[in-house]
Amino acid sequence: MTAFRLFKPPPASKKAIFLLLGLFAYASPLCARIRIIIDTDAGCGLADQFALAYALLSPEIFQIEGITAVHDGPGTLERNFLEIHQVIGMAGASGIPVVRGADRPLNSVKEPVDSPAARFIIERSKAAGAGELVVLGTGPATNLASAILLDPSIKNRVTFAWAGGTKWPDGKGGEPNSRLDLAAQRVLFTTGVKLKFIPCGNNRLVQNRAASARNLRGISPLGDYLHLLMAANRGTSREEFDILDLTAIAAIAHPELAHWLTAPAPWVFDDGDYDTGCTYWPMDVAAGLVESPDSAPAPLWDEFYRKVREAAPAGESVREELCRVLNVHPNPPDVQPVEGPPEKFSGFTRQEVTWPTIFGEYVPAYVCKPANAGAKKLPAMICLSGTSGDRILLTSEFYGIADYVSIGQKEPHEMLHGWASELARRGYLTLAMTQRGLGDRGRTGDNQSKAALIRGFTSQGIHTHEIRQALTYLSRRPDVDSQRIGCTGMSFGGITTFYTTAVDPRFKVAAPLCGGVGSLRQMIEIGTPGYHGVYWWVPRILLHFDQGELVAAQAPRPYFIAAPLDDIGMPREAVQELLDKALPAYRQAGRPEALVAYRPPGEHAFTLEMFEELVKFLDKYL
Repeated sequence: MTAFRLFKPPPASKKAIFLLLGLFAYASPLCARIRIIIDTDAGCGLADQFALAYALLSPEIFQIEGITAVHDGPGTLERNFLEIHQVIGMAGASGIPVVRGADRPLNSVKEPVDSPAARFIIERSKAAGAGELVVLGTGPATNLASAILLDPSIKNRVTFAWAGGTKWPDGKGGEPNSRLDLAAQRVLFTTGVKLKFIPCGNNRLVQNRAASARNLRGISPLGDYLHLLMAANRGTSREEFDILDLTAIAAIAHPELAHWLTAPAPWVFDDGDYDTGCTYWPMDVAAGLVESPDSAPAPLWDEFYRKVREAAPAGESVREELCRVLNVHPNPPDVQPVEGPPEKFSGFTRQEVTWPTIFGEYVPAYVCKPANAGAKKLPAMICLSGTSGDRILLTSEFYGIADYVSIGQKEPHEMLHGWASELARRGYLTLAMTQRGLGDRGRTGDNQSKAALIRGFTSQGIHTHEIRQALTYLSRRPDVDSQRIGCTGMSFGGITTFYTTAVDPRFKVAAPLCGGVGSLRQMIEIGTPGYHGVYWWVPRILLHFDQGELVAAQAPRPYFIAAPLDDIGMPREAVQELLDKALPAYRQAGRPEALVAYRPPGEHAFTLEMFEELVKFLDKYL
């Protein structure tokens, strides 16, 4: 029988004093922040999201150097990669590298799966920093093991931590992280690396749907998302779910709350059981970190709830209040773009750009810029189409009015072609994106909106998130003046322009065109509310403000509203009430001329004349 040395836990009296003093409001007792890379199969369930959320919301404890994605079976890597971005966005974090890793397990204990993630781990292990790097795996250990096999000297620079494996020391095998790459677990156990092992069964932070609803639902966008993950699991409200991965990150953050023992790492049988008769180098094993949200005390859960709650702003401004209504984070979202090569057209170039967004989707876009732009930084505009358009319509070489049939539609619609590319010819860099539910993103906008609503999200919030990702991308381009970026859109794109620019102060100008903008009360009472799709309706918004207050709160930002007098989607009385509410704020700010209303006779249409008025506005203010 293998002998184990048990680290003595703190006496109960001292632990009680620790809790009473509320030291969880501060960092771990370690002398410096922990440099950490988190390797995760984030889309396989719900535990990884809790762990990522804790780490992202603990900058006083962790210096996150990157997050790497690993498979949890065939065809799962991309899903896990996208889910990492989802959690980062919900937590309001940005600037954290996210790297794809292995899409399959090791073939043997001698053959690594070379991947960007494994190389990233090696690279960061060599970087200078305060303290040793910790690499924590909460999924199959493929990326960790591959880094070790690719560079055996890494064991002198890194402490590896891994959550997985069966109960220590005599549990039965079959735990998923172990089963999905047994060879990788064997590499961790047999190569002499510094290893902190957090086995299943010995440590349990359990959660149930009732406690989740009580402590997470409604406190922040991140809290709503984590509760959604809990609610999506079948079972009774009191059925417990073991959030192992949160246990792992908690054990690293607060090692004093676990019982740590030192034991020689064993060989692992094919069925996942431990062969304690065949052992290797010592490793630290965590045990006894157990909490339930319905037990007292539950300091780790209390700390987690507090962090998620504090991720939501207090709502001291109209903008922050709107963020809560739309269920988006006020901080700018991160973006990981993939750029294609530029193509040459008459007077402009066009470049394809895509980026991952929430719900496992990608946003496709085209960036157009003047043909002879040179190296100077350009003003930039995000351009959004109506429901019958897409990025292809907006960036066509032809500029003018003609019929168009978008992907998934059968009937042609008379529309203005090539207006984003025409803006590029006139000196602007433009980004035209196909919004969710349009074109080749599936003509299921209303169905997607309804599904979002019952999951705690708003359709406008999702569109706002994606447009703000486009803004983040443009602000990082070397050929864009990050202080001169605006947003404009027609119809469907007009209303998404309206809410996105109200949420994000980084925009210099806003220009919603025929976007169903005006007094919501008037539109309901005298307008044609059935004209607007589900995306237009924002739950509870009139309990907070009408649209006029949202425009007023943006003064003195230059603001252009195109509102034809006979537009079915925005009655003239509703538009006038909005202007009457917003203009005093612009006067008080000393810029009444910056609120521009273009109100020609006519119906719901983007005309050549409207485009020229838009260009005059942009030339003056952007």
